[in-house]
Amino acid sequence: EWASVQVFEFGEIAGSDIDLSTWELNYPYVENGDSYSLSLDIINNGNETLTTIDNYTTNSDFTVINPLINLVPGEIQTVEIIYNASNNNASGSYRIFSNDSDEPEIICETNGNIDGANIGEPASDFNLNYVANGSGSFKLSDHLSEIIVLAFFAPN
Repeated sequence: EWASVQVFEFGEIAGSDIDLSTWELNYPYVENGDSYSLSLDIINNGNETLTTIDNYTTNSDFTVINPLINLVPGEIQTVEIIYNASNNNASGSYRIFSNDSDEPEIICETNGNIDGANIGEPASDFNLNYVANGSGSFKLSDHLSEIIVLAFFAPN
């Protein structure tokens, strides 16, 4: 299933053009009452000033510290979003409305206290028994510096 489709233009972009460094912020587990901060870069790849009409988070557990302001062509702004844990987990999005003519709304998903590893974090070591094509078990730490692809299938 496709999560999103992106369209890319080749060459000069006449108007403003918003782009994000990431489309999803996944916050690790923190205790209720604690917080964790992540950030994303917002880039104007166009040739006119990017004007912000509105930007906000859809879940009050996420707070934007330095909301997006107007960006001149080629300018980058880092926006910090803090997750304030008040439930077991939380999800929402950071939404930006701008004068980008082909993308007037852009969304970065925000997920707090996700269950599992985030991209870029070390994987926890684990042991799995082989259920097909052999016997024994697979231990992740036996395969350091190798590329590992795990495929899980439902038998029926």
